[in-house]
Amino acid sequence: MKKRCTAVVLAAGSGKRMKSNVAKQFMELDGKPLIWYALRAVEDSEIIDDCILVTGEEDIPYVRREIVEKYDFRKIDTVTAGGAERCFSVANALRVIAREQMRVANRDGYVFIHD
Repeated sequence: MKKRCTAVVLAAGSGKRMKSNVAKQFMELDGKPLIWYALRAVEDSEIIDDCILVTGEEDIPYVRREIVEKYDFRKIDTVTAGGAERCFSVANALRVIAREQMRVANRDGYVFIHD
């Protein structure tokens, strides 16, 4: 039996290094935000069962409405807040899994971290 596979997609950056007022993940390429391309790959994957999307706490409502719902990403189970650094964002996503806060628990499966 196939073990459950959960993707963690990190999108909590501020765009500071890009010297932009718009966070890198929300910048557009061919009419779609950059984060769309990572999430499309997750959505189309035959391996990945579900996804935790990590973004800035203040961006959660926007991401749910303008990314998840607008593009009908069905594998995104949870949108959670990131931390001050990438490692804390990963830890927040892993806590969601450990606390079994997803629709289907991933008790002994795999976690793939997209960076």
